[in-house]
Amino acid sequence: MKPTGPEQPLEYEVTLLDTEPGTGAPDTGVPAGRRRWALVLLAGALALDVSGVAVINAALPSIGDEYNIDGSTLQWTMTAYAIAFAGFLLFGGRVADVLGRRKIFAVGIALFAVASLAAALAPTVGVLIAARALQGIGAALSGPASLALLSQLFPEGPQRNRALGVYAATGGSSFSAGLVAGGALTDFLGWRSVFAVSVLAGVLILAAVRALLPAGRRQPHSLESRARSWSPWV
Repeated sequence: MKPTGPEQPLEYEVTLLDTEPGTGAPDTGVPAGRRRWALVLLAGALALDVSGVAVINAALPSIGDEYNIDGSTLQWTMTAYAIAFAGFLLFGGRVADVLGRRKIFAVGIALFAVASLAAALAPTVGVLIAARALQGIGAALSGPASLALLSQLFPEGPQRNRALGVYAATGGSSFSAGLVAGGALTDFLGWRSVFAVSVLAGVLILAAVRALLPAGRRQPHSLESRARSWSPWV
């Protein structure tokens, strides 16, 4: 069988990535010194999210005495946070991809700080439980975004592995640290100080977001189209 025409050469495109001098790793466009401070910021945000589960444990007896509530109602001050955090975690990751990781990270931290302020000033246990649920939603928004930002900041290889190691170690130790910090704050300053400290931490993190974290790029998909991909009933 004879060929019908001349064979066409294959065409392809090769994309070369800029590399960091002396490392061979892809250049993320962020100076190394700024990346280190960004890692501190992201690890601090993770510590805030994880400790939020445990920090109230030692304060439960004081909260129960102030509001004169039984143990089953008191338990909701912890359960509301855990349910909201777990329930909105996947949504937080998706919305960060669509609307921008730094933006959603900042929104999550801001929501966490506002909810912490509401919890610190809560006049009733119902307000406290609602504030704890909002804290959980804020953590669910900032958590996935912070991990995505870390991967964006550090190139694949040893640098990212070290950064992930620091990030994971921070998360693992934050629960125990939250228990200790919550107990100390409750003993010396009262249970409301536990949430006041979270407000201060959230404000400090927000103040450094624009200076340390890259803006990133929005994905070229609408939120509605993304929602259809993860929700079977949309």
